[in-house]
Amino acid sequence: MAPTKSPHFDAVSAQLHLGGTVYAYADIDGDMERATDFFLGLLRDLPELVSPEALRGVSARRVIKILGLDSLRAVGLSSYETESVYQNRSFLHYQGERRGLLALFGEEPAPFDLLSIAPEDADLAWDQQLDLRVLVDIVRGFAEVGLGMTPEELDQALEEDAFGLGMSVGAILNRLRTTFGLILSVDEARSLQIPGESFRFPYTDVLFQVDGLGDLGDALIRRAALDPFIAVEQTESHVVVRPAIQLPPPWNAYEPAIIKESATGRMYLVSSPRFLERCLDAGGGLTQSPDFTRAFGRLPSEGNGLIYFSPRLTRAMHALLDRVIEANG
Repeated sequence: MAPTKSPHFDAVSAQLHLGGTVYAYADIDGDMERATDFFLGLLRDLPELVSPEALRGVSARRVIKILGLDSLRAVGLSSYETESVYQNRSFLHYQGERRGLLALFGEEPAPFDLLSIAPEDADLAWDQQLDLRVLVDIVRGFAEVGLGMTPEELDQALEEDAFGLGMSVGAILNRLRTTFGLILSVDEARSLQIPGESFRFPYTDVLFQVDGLGDLGDALIRRAALDPFIAVEQTESHVVVRPAIQLPPPWNAYEPAIIKESATGRMYLVSSPRFLERCLDAGGGLTQSPDFTRAFGRLPSEGNGLIYFSPRLTRAMHALLDRVIEANG
């Protein structure tokens, strides 16, 4: 043990596993400010990229505070293998409240609701809390020190009508303290090829969900009802918005739709309404999958985010990369 132990070591080491393949600890108190100061110095030496006037009065301490990284004190990593599975941990130790980038990924941990609809053959499941309002605060902070747009320009941008939907950009962003989810299901036996190209890819069903945007969904539905190329269908539980005409090949394999769940206001963007029905009927089948259980059996059932890749998706990604290399050299 070092004669004088880092004041943050105990807090970090309590979250890591000692004795495995990897164990790393770094005290970074003040490092972020020094690195930012170095980067700003480089920019000041390159006036062709950033004008000296734009950087006048900009300090590393202010930039780091805007990003919320001034409270970072130490980081740690660990990894150990058990039953041919590696459990890897990384830990950021900060003091005070989470601000800036540290507040981007949610607050209190919560159950991963997406797992309740992910079918057993799902190849990717991503459930993530996000607070995108944080990005507005960061842009405003930079605006106040003269970086990027001015505060007045930012306010004007936030007041603009978003895509003619009768909602301002700011109103939409204010609702984006929410949870996003994504489910992919790959059909390796069904290949789609872009006309005139040798490039092909496996058919993939997609479901993207977001909470808290029911008002945006209503605005989309009102706008879609006036468009002859878009069909709006009301069922007992959902409102479905989709193209009124079939897509050209090979995209006609898909029936893309935006679907609003009437009871909750939850919004879905799906490759086809049938895939949403299959997910809603799945009853959390993914949690029974041996591959998922092997990967997540030792991990918590709640948190701020979860992402799962199946072995099949990994194979498909490798095959896609091989075909790109073969086609392009």
